[in-house]
Amino acid sequence: MDTESIIREGSFVPKYHQLMEIIKGMIRSGELKQGMRIPSENELQEKYRLSNTTVRKAINELLHGGIIYREQGKGTFVARTRINQELTKITSFTEDMVQRGLKPSIKVISVDVILPSAELISSLILDKNDQVIKIHRLRLANREPVAIQTSYLSYKLSPGIEKEDLTKSLTVILKERYNLHLVKAIQNLYPSLATDYESKMLEISKGAPVLIAERTSYLPSNQPAEFLKSVYRGNRYKFLVELRR
Repeated sequence: MDTESIIREGSFVPKYHQLMEIIKGMIRSGELKQGMRIPSENELQEKYRLSNTTVRKAINELLHGGIIYREQGKGTFVARTRINQELTKITSFTEDMVQRGLKPSIKVISVDVILPSAELISSLILDKNDQVIKIHRLRLANREPVAIQTSYLSYKLSPGIEKEDLTKSLTVILKERYNLHLVKAIQNLYPSLATDYESKMLEISKGAPVLIAERTSYLPSNQPAEFLKSVYRGNRYKFLVELRR
């Protein structure tokens, strides 16, 4: 057995942390590859002669760190490389995926014309009787679901957009079909836990970590044009912000 794969009795490093490092070492070496199922808790207990509590703590820490992910009824797997999303410029999902060598695709879930909620009236500066186009879509990278996105657009700015091919980039449609150029955005990010619906759509466990992004995008005139709510898989996304003094 590799000495790096031994749990050292009497070490000042807690046993659960030693097990975490063993699993991470197996991932780094390629012994455990992306998407591969890791040994079960029972198998780890038996192999390393550890208690259920110790193994479970190690697994939970790796889950919280996004190193591994769990699929209900199937097991625990090595997480795929996270998609690095910059927050310093406006890009579409399609652009992001292509730049990372991934094949983007879109599944349209629903398209509706609705009256705006109080939140939409405030975000898009609408009257209560203004119509809004609600576009609900699932975003995929290499056929894997990574985000649920719901776009809200003023019907006055984009009449008939529900008839467009919404499996294409909405940013491109707005630019080419309606001459709407999104040049600025304000975005809020916060963590959450996957609901039953989100877990089914994103193929993750209910209660798994997700990232919520709410973004209002603006035209050169400073008029808000789109309110977008995105639910990202926590084990597939990380956000990058460059800070300067």
